[in-house]
Amino acid sequence: MSIRAVRRNESAAAKRTMYFFLSTNADPSVPGKTGEPGTPQTSVDGGSFTATGIATLTEMAFGWYKAAITQATVNIASGLIIARVKTTNAMEQPASFAFEIGGTVDMAAAATMNKKTLTKATGILVTMDQDGSTALATETPTETSTVVTLAVT
Repeated sequence: MSIRAVRRNESAAAKRTMYFFLSTNADPSVPGKTGEPGTPQTSVDGGSFTATGIATLTEMAFGWYKAAITQATVNIASGLIIARVKTTNAMEQPASFAFEIGGTVDMAAAATMNKKTLTKATGILVTMDQDGSTALATETPTETSTVVTLAVT
């Protein structure tokens, strides 16, 4: 399972959606269990799994399902959200990734999350969120002799 960064209080449901692949109880090597109603569950920071905070399971095709985490669930300062689903005729499956909310943003991580970087005339680099509305980190260059140091705030 990989980890995907999500902004605190993310309003776009598509960015809060988790995906599940269901296979049959009888033969887990046979993928693509379709027509399975089920209730996904979430766990925040290692807490108990609960059906609150996640939408109902929606079938996509060929055994793939999805469910959006509620905006209220991702409105936490920081934490890890994982999800699972179990139906009557399919094996229990974890989501294909977990969500990490908040945490420390560094320039390399911001670049891998498709964040925009803007350069001001002063030489200060500001990494903005995807919408370009919130500064996530600011790098201020300081030059002494032949060494340039970047202070990240």
